[in-house]
Amino acid sequence: MINNDNERRLLPVWANGTIIGDRYRIVSMVGKGGMGEVYKAEDLRMPGKRWAIKVTNLGRAAAGSDVLEAKVLMRLSHPHLPVIADFYAPDEQGRAVLVTDYIEGVTLQGYLAQQDKQLPYANVMNIFQQLCDVLSYLHRQSPPIIHRDLKPTNVMIEPGGHIKLIDFGIARFYKHGQSSDTVQLGTPGFAAPEQSGGRQSDPRSDIYGLGALLFYMLSGGRHYRPGEPVRCQELHSAPDKMTILLERMLDPLPDRRYASMYEVQQALKHWDGRGVSHLHSYPDPDDRTGESKTGKRVVIASLAPGSGATFMTLTICKLLSLQGLRCTAIEHPLNRAEWHTLLASSKGQSNSQAYPKYSVWQEHNITWYALLPFVSGDPHSGEEQLHAPDPSVRAETTLIDLSGQWLSPSCRPLLQSADLCLFVADPWPSRWSASMMNQYRELLELRNELQLPTFWIANKDVKFSRRKEWLSMLPGPLLTTVPQLSPADWAECLWRSRWATDSSSWRKLLSDSLQPLWPYFVR
Repeated sequence: MINNDNERRLLPVWANGTIIGDRYRIVSMVGKGGMGEVYKAEDLRMPGKRWAIKVTNLGRAAAGSDVLEAKVLMRLSHPHLPVIADFYAPDEQGRAVLVTDYIEGVTLQGYLAQQDKQLPYANVMNIFQQLCDVLSYLHRQSPPIIHRDLKPTNVMIEPGGHIKLIDFGIARFYKHGQSSDTVQLGTPGFAAPEQSGGRQSDPRSDIYGLGALLFYMLSGGRHYRPGEPVRCQELHSAPDKMTILLERMLDPLPDRRYASMYEVQQALKHWDGRGVSHLHSYPDPDDRTGESKTGKRVVIASLAPGSGATFMTLTICKLLSLQGLRCTAIEHPLNRAEWHTLLASSKGQSNSQAYPKYSVWQEHNITWYALLPFVSGDPHSGEEQLHAPDPSVRAETTLIDLSGQWLSPSCRPLLQSADLCLFVADPWPSRWSASMMNQYRELLELRNELQLPTFWIANKDVKFSRRKEWLSMLPGPLLTTVPQLSPADWAECLWRSRWATDSSSWRKLLSDSLQPLWPYFVR
């Protein structure tokens, strides 16, 4: 694990510059507690890549908790969970090392402090909805995985409002037929009463913990005391009926709580007095009003040619339209014209004289701006600018297919100002270059400073032995993965002038895969 076994036994804390496993160089310690230390480290094989290294140092008897955390994380893949890159089993003193994504951001506790303990209601609901999604995913595992330690310091908030649920040190698999937990663990103020002994924790234990977190956010950082009534005057800016949701989530008797995260989400739709549409707007840290933004401009780019930015742009537009959202889709003029063929079945007759390079038509809720063949810009000239209407007056969202042209200097202002940037990558990193990665990191740093969300979509996802390594190589936060469609069926689809969303099975598959994306579009 560390180059010298004797040195490992003697070091209580790793010094900056220590090399772990001939790959990870310690940059700094970022946290320390009774269960061990957490360090920030840089990757010697992938310059610029950062990792979080968690070290447990609890002795032989307690080392199993970290082994369990590794086992839990290695079998999971979800945009709101950290990716595990490496694990070193406990040594003779019980010290184990877990290497995961280094998450840029602050804890929920720190975020609440930054906002003077007064989060806009829309921000609270956005965080809550993301936690519902990831807990639902964990509870659907076989057997269900129970986190058991939901608390403000175990929720990380990245720039743009994307959350990560961390620290699975006391997570457990639900065991059918077991009457109680072997070990009673959890954080006072957030742990369900049954975690202190008497019965086994199950998904309803996480429902209690999530209710305690929701109370914490809505009440300005107060801890819920078990058994006390939830008063609406304590919940800043929340609808009065939210007390009904909270009281059931926080019922001391598990049998009287909601039975699943699905029931929680359905109840939220019913009891939230303002309707559910605002739950899906991403939080703006500078927006103290809690109101949603409209007229978002979204740029979709491919890390390398052929990764799938065009596929993703058209698919997202089609799915948004099915949800009743108005959007405008633009094929960037630096691209070679493709849409006129791909969208042949939906193409209308309307042309815009104001934009002579484009064929413009309406399809349900989508306004398409497809480049006319033979008039698109020279990808190498760097002179073409995006001259298309600003649709923010009449459309919720503009999606711009930038594909592989994002490296062009003329695209820099667009990338820097877009409300959301999505980068698409496929499983062939041989086409990635160091200069490309460096430009992306510079862009990411700038957008993080501006608190603008930037995410990766792993496209053409298939099961293969190096899949986790591929996902860990992405130089930014992974939002979701989209599976590889059958090449034969996809070719048949295109030759019939159809799109993937025309197939009911593919439509559901793609909509489910892109589920983490919808909160950034739907108001």
